[in-house]
Amino acid sequence: MNESNGLQRLDALINRLIDSDQTGEEVAPFDLARELGEIRAQLMAMPVVHRSTADQRHYRCEACGTIVHGDGVPGSCPRCSATALVNVDIRPTGVDAG
Repeated sequence: MNESNGLQRLDALINRLIDSDQTGEEVAPFDLARELGEIRAQLMAMPVVHRSTADQRHYRCEACGTIVHGDGVPGSCPRCSATALVNVDIRPTGVDAG
């Protein structure tokens, strides 16, 4: 299973829960918990960060969530080949959290 399939399964499960709430149809909690556990385990096992060897910017693929590094926006995601990547670097705000 790839990450997008895991996210699709998760979306389907959420929709099942919403439908159940709106229609009053019962949902088996243990079946839901098992399925959520399977989805979580599969998503957690998938690498989504490509480590930077230099001080480069971080870009997140809007399609699959993979984080890649580069001096500029990559042409495409190395994981899913999507072309919508956005800079997700954390910028200092100047606010002291202490």
